[in-house]
Amino acid sequence: MPTVAHLKSALQQRYTALKVGNKDKYPVPPEWTDEGIENDWESPNDIGLVVARAFGLGPVRPILRDKEGQTQIIKSGDKAFMWDGMNTDIYEFACQDLGEIYRALHHRELQKLDKWLLKEVCPLVY
Repeated sequence: MPTVAHLKSALQQRYTALKVGNKDKYPVPPEWTDEGIENDWESPNDIGLVVARAFGLGPVRPILRDKEGQTQIIKSGDKAFMWDGMNTDIYEFACQDLGEIYRALHHRELQKLDKWLLKEVCPLVY
């Protein structure tokens, strides 16, 4: 069974690879950042992972966080989600194209993207 250190290292490697890939392909939108976003996703008890488990998501890769720290764009598997940290809600984007999501963020049109609220599959306990 993998140790916590091993899992953390693997997650960090995946995050770094994804982060570099996104920067090359999509510039970070104004009012958003990709710096320090792994903080909510490092250990099993971090709020991001607790919320992701409650909504039935598999391994999560953070993509972007608004500079206020209230909203994050994340990927789990091949799907993109928005985590509303203020309400601990997770929305799945209808469009799974990161380019389209980045464009909407650049134009401050996140609300125009179709998304639906996921239902919790287990109690949210943290």
